[in-house]
Amino acid sequence: MIGGFQNLTQVNKRKQKKARFTQEEDEQLLELVSKYGQDNWSLVASKMNNRNERQVRDRWKNNLCPVVNKNPWTEEEDARLVELYNELGPRWVKIATLFENRTDVSLKSRWLVLKRKEKHTHKSYFRSPIEDNEVDKVKDIIEMMACPFRNVDTIFSSSFSNATLLNFTSLY
Repeated sequence: MIGGFQNLTQVNKRKQKKARFTQEEDEQLLELVSKYGQDNWSLVASKMNNRNERQVRDRWKNNLCPVVNKNPWTEEEDARLVELYNELGPRWVKIATLFENRTDVSLKSRWLVLKRKEKHTHKSYFRSPIEDNEVDKVKDIIEMMACPFRNVDTIFSSSFSNATLLNFTSLY
């Protein structure tokens, strides 16, 4: 700070809004990397307007680098990702070393997609209607709950699924 005022360039950098890379910026970045290489990100960033070293490096590494695998995910890759996550936890950089040309960012994104799909699958399962053959079991349970001193062992030995109870309780 000079005389109580911050450097104006620092203030301007903080006020810059985050914006996606445009097609023109991607093309410019491809050209600059081919000209200056992947080792001098400060020089590459200085040649681009409104982009810093980290932004250009990350854009290259995660999206534009020709080595990065951008093909659709296979079932085998999904299964391997789940297995490795269960074994290692959210150590995306470590997991990325065990995949061929997938980045840590793409692995984490794919994991979130798989978790979202799993969540939606469970919701639709638990909201399914009660099967006709289980309605009588639920009625018996209600009757036993209304008279709590009846044979309590019957409630616990009854063979009904958890989904039935969840479906039934969601009705009320």
